[in-house]
Amino acid sequence: MSPLLLLQLVLHGSDNTSVYTLGFVFLNWIFNVMKSALQKGGAAGFEKALKRQSSLPVCGNNPGAMSYGANYNMKTGFTHIKLITKKPLAILTAFLAIVPMAFGLADLVRFYKGLRDQCTPEGRLPWSFGQATAVAVWLPVACSFLYYCVVKDGVQARIDKGEHVVSRRETAILESKSSKEPGSDKGSLIGSAVPGSMVGAESIEILKVTQHVNGPRRTRMQPILQSVTNFRTSIAMLTSILLLSASTAVVRAIDVDVAVVGGGGSGGYAAVQLREKYNKKIVVIEKKQQLGGHAQSWYDPVPGKAYNYGVDAFTNITVSIGFFRQLKIPIGPLQSAPAEKLYVDLENGRKVDYTPPTTKEAADAMENYSDQWLKYTDILLPTSMLFPRGDKTPSDLLLSWYDFARKYKAEAASPSMWETVVVDLNTALMIDEWRAWNPSVNSFQPASGDNTEIWQKAAKLLGKDGLYESEVVSAKQTKSGVKLEVRDKDGHITKINAKRLLITIGPETFDPKYFDLSSEEVEVFHSAAGNRYFTGIVSHPSLPAARITNVVPAAIKGNYLAYPTVPFQAYFQYKGNSSTGPIHRALTVVPRETSIEEAKNLIRKSVQNLIDKGTIPNGKSSDLDFRTFSDHGLLYRRWSAEQLRGGIFARANGLQGQRSTWYTGAFWMNNDCVMLWNTTKAILNEMLKDI
Repeated sequence: MSPLLLLQLVLHGSDNTSVYTLGFVFLNWIFNVMKSALQKGGAAGFEKALKRQSSLPVCGNNPGAMSYGANYNMKTGFTHIKLITKKPLAILTAFLAIVPMAFGLADLVRFYKGLRDQCTPEGRLPWSFGQATAVAVWLPVACSFLYYCVVKDGVQARIDKGEHVVSRRETAILESKSSKEPGSDKGSLIGSAVPGSMVGAESIEILKVTQHVNGPRRTRMQPILQSVTNFRTSIAMLTSILLLSASTAVVRAIDVDVAVVGGGGSGGYAAVQLREKYNKKIVVIEKKQQLGGHAQSWYDPVPGKAYNYGVDAFTNITVSIGFFRQLKIPIGPLQSAPAEKLYVDLENGRKVDYTPPTTKEAADAMENYSDQWLKYTDILLPTSMLFPRGDKTPSDLLLSWYDFARKYKAEAASPSMWETVVVDLNTALMIDEWRAWNPSVNSFQPASGDNTEIWQKAAKLLGKDGLYESEVVSAKQTKSGVKLEVRDKDGHITKINAKRLLITIGPETFDPKYFDLSSEEVEVFHSAAGNRYFTGIVSHPSLPAARITNVVPAAIKGNYLAYPTVPFQAYFQYKGNSSTGPIHRALTVVPRETSIEEAKNLIRKSVQNLIDKGTIPNGKSSDLDFRTFSDHGLLYRRWSAEQLRGGIFARANGLQGQRSTWYTGAFWMNNDCVMLWNTTKAILNEMLKDI
């Protein structure tokens, strides 16, 4: 009993509380009491009872033969109740044992359904340590109880199989009477019982838990304590092992200089720099199986070739070149599969008579945009800390993109910008496009063509300093440091003591149950609006080796400021011919509450529209194969002109360093990972000043 209760305390202390363990401990207590009532006394009590029946002084007062000839009137006795038969009691006991198990199994089924989306790729349920411990401890206990109550001969059979009462009380009485008859052999070794030792019809209390009316009163505690001790000893070794496991596997504690929450583009970069450049002890906590965030690739199972569907390229600036050199990854020009271009209204599947801007028109428009973009680098880079408030806010930044493009003759730059970053230009301000698109430099990618290579190298470098498939379940932030509790997919808890906390995940994803947020943090972090992005690799027998771009009919006749409205699918981007045929990247822009299945249905609808209008060969939308598909969340956050004038950027930067906590990520810049590295680099310099 005690080891089980201690185990429950350990689980509770490690935030692995489990209704299974608690319920099983309670049932164990009930069974323990019942079993104690069913058991007889120990060997010492049994010997005393035999001596009271008869003893031989010539044999050192050892029990005589008559002591072994009684059943002590225990045919139907059970605690304070006399039963004609014990079968109903055994059935009831078994029922009471099975019903809680059935409820536990039903609870497990509900638990499984609730965590279906968090299961492993193979569909297995990641059991917590508390559940596994409960089953491991309880199963042998329940089996043992059922054995003694149902299988073994009688509910009052002893645990110690060497101690049995096999004769009947009537035999003892007959032998006693015979020994008193005249002519008995007085010289025999087996003489009459000691006077007064004949129990007769009374029961022997030292041997029984219950007391019969005609018997002398004896203490009931000795047999109960003895039986509890026997029962507890039988599981002591198992629970001791589990307790040791609970203290080592479930909970471990580490001390670090910086704990990084999130292993995306910002968090992965920060972790490498903190450890390799600044020589700090770190740990990075990532919810997914790998670093990299939006950088994702699908691998053709036969040749193993990578097809990128997250990050397409890396902006060529100092920080990106330095990071690739640091990890010794060769770089090269952008790689793309040559493909025909089809302009289609995916809303209905019809081709659109659209002519894109000429190369010169696009270049001139991009130059006009670049001239304006460079004006604002001082106030928007690296963290928008110097962004002015009120009337000092640059009015051009608060223009809608359409008004800005017309004002500075940048309309012809819009199509290539939209096809690359897919910002919703219908609602975007100039500052939203500014944060999403850097026109001043070119781009590159790894020579291997695999844009996740840099994160694979980073993960290998970080080694055990990365906690993957893990989440923060408790955060206590103070001026003197931060205490975190992190739970992995198996329920194991890691307690982290950190001098600094660097949060790189999208702040709107913070769970208020786990993160210790102030009211100002909650208000600022939930101030941004934005659409949700889903993207992945798909294939369909009818999709051609072409890039199919979604174009609205209003975009014809040189109108470069007309784009689909949310929700929409941006394109089917041809990625190449895999071992199983052509594959395409599909990207959807939808309201933030949209589910992944709803996003998939939008793509299926686009395919069906193309088939129905004869734009692609006949087929079924149900044949669409999602090789991989993932949620990229709020890719671009935006604020209203009123929020920007009101100082939302200053309020956000004012949170830096409070209670030993710092922030970086797309909230401070955008989801161009290289621009995020530039922002993160500046934040690290500030964060480490007083460590």
